[in-house]
Amino acid sequence: MRSKLQRERTVWRKRWRLPGSSWRDYEDALSQRESLIKELHAEAEMHHHQLGLLTQLQSELCSAREMSEFLQAENDLARDQTEESERLLRGHVQSLRERDSECEDLRLALEQLRLEKDSLQEELDSTRDKARSMLLEQGEQMAQASNDLVLLNHRVCRLTGVLKESLASEESESSDKTSQPLRHPSSSFVGSVMVAMMKTASPEGSEEQQEGIVSETSAFTRIPPSTHTEGREERRSRMVDLLCDLGESVSDLQLRVQRDAEQQTVCGLQEALQEESERRRQHVSELRQTVERLQAQVEKDAAVLLQKAQEERNLRKLCRELEENMEAAHKHRAENSELRREVADLRRLEQQAQVEAQVLREELNRTGVQSAASAKALDERIQLLREVEKLKANLMETEENRAKVLERAKRHQRVHAMNQSKLERELHLLDEMIETVRQTLSSIPDRVKSCPELQKLVEFIG
Repeated sequence: MRSKLQRERTVWRKRWRLPGSSWRDYEDALSQRESLIKELHAEAEMHHHQLGLLTQLQSELCSAREMSEFLQAENDLARDQTEESERLLRGHVQSLRERDSECEDLRLALEQLRLEKDSLQEELDSTRDKARSMLLEQGEQMAQASNDLVLLNHRVCRLTGVLKESLASEESESSDKTSQPLRHPSSSFVGSVMVAMMKTASPEGSEEQQEGIVSETSAFTRIPPSTHTEGREERRSRMVDLLCDLGESVSDLQLRVQRDAEQQTVCGLQEALQEESERRRQHVSELRQTVERLQAQVEKDAAVLLQKAQEERNLRKLCRELEENMEAAHKHRAENSELRREVADLRRLEQQAQVEAQVLREELNRTGVQSAASAKALDERIQLLREVEKLKANLMETEENRAKVLERAKRHQRVHAMNQSKLERELHLLDEMIETVRQTLSSIPDRVKSCPELQKLVEFIG
């Protein structure tokens, strides 16, 4: 290179034959040009080295970009899984709350049924005690009535025997006096009494006939039979006794009829008591079945709650893992953003070096001598190009930040819309639950009146 410059210098000397002072000026300018060329060669080598570094950084940037895309995909997947897990967790929490409310309602219903069962059991025990005492009284009354019936039977038998004896004696005494045969007496008790009364009336009629036959003008005198008079008085006294016994028998029969009516009433009461006890027994069995069903439902709900709690623990564990993954993704994202900034700086330096090299090439390709003013203008141009590239880099970074902010705002808007729709669904579900509770409480007004907690619930929900 130096030999070439020396040859050119000799050629210029021979061609122009300049004086020594001007020649020295040109030599100084050439020496400055040579030093500038050396500096440019050094800068070109440095730029080539920087270009190699930039290619290496570009390859690293490509791998970092791929890693960033992979991490971004994993981050999106983790975010989707987190949102899905949060949605499932909210659904499980809502179902757990509903199960808790249902279990509380079932527990209250179970307590109410237990109280009803206890009251019915007490009522059944009191009814059994009353029925037992009534049956004991009825047994005593029936025993007394059987004793009275035995005594009445003995009296009736004795009365019939006495009546038969009196009838037999009267028939034997008046068989020769009566011209017409009498009607055979009835075998019943009333027939015996009627026959006895007829027998007492027939002697009086015969006595009147005899008195009519034997008058004061008659030639015959009546001799009053003393034996017949005594027998008549004895029969009258016996008849009075029989009538007294008959009155007692009639009163005993009335008592017996009353006792039979009372016994029928007692039988009806026993049947009603048996029906009531059977109905109570059926009601108690139904209550027991209801209690067993409620207990089975409570056990089933408890098992479901345990399963939901296990699922909730698993979801919490998964959420912790997702949070750890999110933290790792945030770290990778920070590293990726740092690498992006470094790559952007390197690109800016590369572009700046390329622009400077291009300007220097253009200046080197030009022929002729350059003055200090042109060198200064070149430096200013290079400085302006650097400022332009820096402004372009700042503009690109601002655009990227703006795009990130817009993306974040859109994501927040989507999340807000999802939360709003979820809140509306939960409010709708809550309204349906309140309406169902209101309808259920309106269908059982008796229990609501008997339970103060249900009354408070009705007042609370309006």
